[in-house]
Amino acid sequence: MLFTAFVAACSTSDATRPSAEPSDPLGGGHGAAIASGTPKSSPASLTVDIARYGSVAIETRPGARCRASVRLPSGNTVLAADFLSEHIADERGSSTWSYATPVAGGGKGRGDYHLSCTAAGQTVETDATFDVP
Repeated sequence: MLFTAFVAACSTSDATRPSAEPSDPLGGGHGAAIASGTPKSSPASLTVDIARYGSVAIETRPGARCRASVRLPSGNTVLAADFLSEHIADERGSSTWSYATPVAGGGKGRGDYHLSCTAAGQTVETDATFDVP
């Protein structure tokens, strides 16, 4: 009789204990839902941090796939290996491209970078200018 009383005292009725069944999203079970609705991905963004003769640095969404191209004042483009390959933004969303200067036949004046990043199915593009002394 003592055993029955002990078991009865340690158990709770279904009406007072919270459910932890996977089918009960509010009860905290292994299959429980944390929040309702579908999570939305943040919009893609692209900010140029540095744009100077020889390098460009950006901030975007971490993991974004990015490309950069450069047009020099002469109209020529830089064919440095760094600009021929896609970069994946690091965990902070940063990426940098660089090339050796001076570039033969680059001219003097204003050049520009064209940058493009794709994340979560969205592509964002921007341009940035720089001066060549």
